[in-house]
Amino acid sequence: MDEEIKKVRKWFWVWDDDKEEKWLRKKANEGWQLSKVGLINSYEFQRKETRDTIYRIDYKDGYNLKLDEYLQVFEDSGWEHIGEMSGRHYFRTLMRGEDEPEIYTDNESKITKYKSILAGFYIFIPLFLFPIIFLPNSTKSIGFVVFVIILELFFIFSVIKLSTRISQIKRL
Repeated sequence: MDEEIKKVRKWFWVWDDDKEEKWLRKKANEGWQLSKVGLINSYEFQRKETRDTIYRIDYKDGYNLKLDEYLQVFEDSGWEHIGEMSGRHYFRTLMRGEDEPEIYTDNESKITKYKSILAGFYIFIPLFLFPIIFLPNSTKSIGFVVFVIILELFFIFSVIKLSTRISQIKRL
């Protein structure tokens, strides 16, 4: 019997990982286990037996990441690594007991995760302003300038949303 596979594209913002984790759990409870993640929020699921599976997403960029050691820590704690999408690592484990398992047991660790994502956005804001400020006017089209402004607004919006998420966690 061939395995049934379903590919899905669904958009989640990086600060809405809790919503993404709940969606992945719901899919598992419908019999669709995440088997692979890809670029631009693409997911591959395999039809499996229905199991209450908890998914967690961690963020680690590739810079200075000792992947084997990083993954071993999770494996030793009972988490299975599914894959990585743009620095976001997907892990799962079966639900046991009353409380959902967590990869972060304290709020400070969660805040550190979001701050590392935030640092990446801070880098892009001045990077995309550079061509508008320093390129000669003759090389800039209206379309190019509008494109750069839209990118800037996206990065500023992301900084605001991530900062808001960090503030929410601090209040817990």
